Amino acid sequence: MDRDEALDMVRGACIASMVIAHIAATSLMYKISHALIWVDGSMGFVFLSGLLLGMVHRRRSDRGAPFRDTAASVGRRIALLWLLNLVLTLIALTLGTFWPSRADLPSFEQHGVIGSVLRASVLMLNPPLSILAMYVVFMAGALGALWILRKGHAVVLLLISGGLYGAWGAFGFDSSLPGQGSDQAFQLAAWQFLFFLGLVLGWYWKQLDIRTKVLTSRVVTPAIFVVVALALLAHLTVRARVFATTDVEHILRSFFNKLALGPGAIVFALAAIIVAYKIANVLPVRATWLLRPVTRIGKRSLDSYVISTVAAMALPALLSYRVDSTWAEALAIATLILCYFWARHRASTPSGAHGNVFFKRAGTPT
Repeated sequence: MDRDEALDMVRGACIASMVIAHIAATSLMYKISHALIWVDGSMGFVFLSGLLLGMVHRRRSDRGAPFRDTAASVGRRIALLWLLNLVLTLIALTLGTFWPSRADLPSFEQHGVIGSVLRASVLMLNPPLSILAMYVVFMAGALGALWILRKGHAVVLLLISGGLYGAWGAFGFDSSLPGQGSDQAFQLAAWQFLFFLGLVLGWYWKQLDIRTKVLTSRVVTPAIFVVVALALLAHLTVRARVFATTDVEHILRSFFNKLALGPGAIVFALAAIIVAYKIANVLPVRATWLLRPVTRIGKRSLDSYVISTVAAMALPALLSYRVDSTWAEALAIATLILCYFWARHRASTPSGAHGNVFFKRAGTPT
């Protein structure tokens, strides 16, 4: 399957956004890279994961591969994500137990070693700053979703996903995974809509020539307008506090809430992804020294995400620094450099010379 390097570049930018947010939050680098305020790399990461999953398995379906092959491929992917999430959780537990500076992380003391491992094994205990457990759940749902898409019932899938999102919005039930802390409680009932919307678009990406349509001025121009308008509104609300202590501020913050993925956040994220994808198609990726590393990181986005999550948990424990300092910015850059060189190493190994081993065997590009 020919890779779309523009998508890889956007995914790499999403990784960079998350690394900066987790390691150098509130720094000048953070403020510049997160100037849109109400949208960030995690939203693009989730959407593009669904998009690429749909593209890969539609191609397999068109080649006549039976659904059992799809099920086996997705099953291997689920196992990989589960194992990585377990490893990240054990790292978080170790840091939280033996490093007083990371008292915000879970520790073995609360449930004991065996109890903690058992809880982590069934996603009842998860590390902060990680969305891999959420991916385990989404990939499990993707098994049924891909079967529905093979039957030609994309509308049914969108109704199910949209209905769940609407029900969560109407009734406000808690759909977060436990053990991440209230400040990291991603609402799965909301975030699944972004993932499965991407899955459907990826499934019809080639058939409906969505790439060509997305890059037209009729789509890009309104997307630019939405991004600029909402970015301005975000600055007026969050930085200038124009609507401070009013009902307007409460409504806006709820509408664009990240963890609950409000409707405004979805619209903003999709518009930003369209604009970023257009930019990635215009810029000479291969010829630009700064963009080649970003694209390389995007090609190994799962590897890069795991590295960045470990760094975000371990660096504050091992080093004492302010997240708004130049030192924090240097650590964020160093983490991205590590992601780049690891991605180069993966590409040079026999299993990765012509594509990611997970892309080949698990059926989902990382």
